[in-house]
Amino acid sequence: MTTTVATRSEVIFEIGKFKVIHYIRIKRRPSSVPVLIITPLLSRPYILDLHPGLSFIEYLVEQGLDVYLIDFGVPDDNDKYLGFEDYIFGCLPSAVESVLKESSSDSLSLLGYCLRGVFTLLYATLVDNNPAKNIVLVASPVDFSKLGLHYHFWRNIDADQLANLFENIPQS
Repeated sequence: MTTTVATRSEVIFEIGKFKVIHYIRIKRRPSSVPVLIITPLLSRPYILDLHPGLSFIEYLVEQGLDVYLIDFGVPDDNDKYLGFEDYIFGCLPSAVESVLKESSSDSLSLLGYCLRGVFTLLYATLVDNNPAKNIVLVASPVDFSKLGLHYHFWRNIDADQLANLFENIPQS
C-alpha cells in the first residue's frame, strides 16, 4: 500500500491506526543503518514530508539513508487509556522489529522528534537488548528546568486533571 506524501513510501507494518512507513530509497549507501523516525505527539507525520523540495524525509532519502517513520494516527476515545508504557514497551518494540526485519539489519538509528524524543530515550534506556546504534533527538525537552517561565507555569499543571477533562489532550 502506498501512502499520500511527497516522498514515495509504503506501509510495512500496521495495527489499527498505528503504522510503520518505509520511504523508497533513490540511491543506496553501503551498509546504511536504517533510520526510524518517532514522530511528534502533537503534529501529524506529514510535517516532515510536506512537498518535494520542502521535505526533511526527502532530504534523508536523497542522502541514501534507509528511512522509516512511525505514524501513531490521530488519538481518539479508544486511546484515552494508553500510557507511556503502552508506547515504550508495545508500539516502539513492534516498530523496531518491523524495521529490522524489512531492512535485514541488526541495528538502527532512532530519531525522536519533540516529546516523542523523550519516548525514544525511555525506550533506549528501559527496553532490554534494544538495537539502537544511534539516537538523535530533535526539539526534545529533556531538561524541563531550562524552560524558564514556562517551567514555572507548567510544573503546577495537574496533568491527570487535564487528561480527565479532555480524555485525550487535544491536538489544536
